[in-house]
Amino acid sequence: MKIMNKLFTTGLLTVTAASALTYEYPSLYKDPRVMGMGGANVAVGGESSSLFYNPAGLSTMKKSEGLEIELINLNGAFSENTLDMLDDMDAANTDQETFDVLEKYQGSNNHLTLQDYTSIAYRGNSIAWSIGILAGSQLNMQTHAVGSSAGLLNVSGYVLGGAILGVSYDWNDKLSVGLGAKIIQGTSGNVALGLS
Repeated sequence: MKIMNKLFTTGLLTVTAASALTYEYPSLYKDPRVMGMGGANVAVGGESSSLFYNPAGLSTMKKSEGLEIELINLNGAFSENTLDMLDDMDAANTDQETFDVLEKYQGSNNHLTLQDYTSIAYRGNSIAWSIGILAGSQLNMQTHAVGSSAGLLNVSGYVLGGAILGVSYDWNDKLSVGLGAKIIQGTSGNVALGLS
């Protein structure tokens, strides 16, 4: 019985992990520098975007750089077929053409993200602070087979914006503490389209 439980648990974890890898999970902001480091910024810090990972990371900004200003810090991401699918959907004029496009991309997960984080940050002797403005949007589209209980197409997404601010304090040579605040306003939605 223990072997069956282990096999069941292993199978369940494998299926869960495999399905989790097919979606882009929502996030407020993904800094390109941090993504280039494999997402490792909790302990590293050093940028105004530390507020999204660990506000105490503001303390690792270089004092010699003075006031740090990042204007129009755009980043975007999309999956392989996203732009083609959007173009094909835009060109479809009839229900049949729309159905053909959905059939062409059946089983694919398509994702599009656009974000901007514009900020000002400063590192003093023992205090560092940052103030920024965030704007972002995300669109996820998943097509299904005809007759699927999930419908032909699931579309989810969000649009958000707001202010991000934070401060860090060097408690001593080895410990910094930080506090961040995010004032975000946005809207999100999820729509499933099927045959009627």
